[in-house]
Amino acid sequence: MVSIEHVKHLAWLSRLDLSNEELVKYHIEIEKIIEYLDRLDSITLSDVEPRYYKKSVSEFRNDQVLETRTDLSKTTKNIKDGYVKAPKMR
Repeated sequence: MVSIEHVKHLAWLSRLDLSNEELVKYHIEIEKIIEYLDRLDSITLSDVEPRYYKKSVSEFRNDQVLETRTDLSKTTKNIKDGYVKAPKMR
């Protein structure tokens, strides 16, 4: 299913420099994850009744606004128009 070359490509996309031992380790772990997901796909749920919740999403948790005590303009030098300027993504 997943080859070492796939893992190398994923590592390259993630900008990770993996050793050969790490490549083998992650290859095995990814294979186990995919095997587990395949097992989950094989479960039939046709006889299970769906659950319905009468609460709206906003009722599950109250949002709390917290005041920040740190002035970013004093802690970073990369501020432009009130926003923190980050490096460009490649």
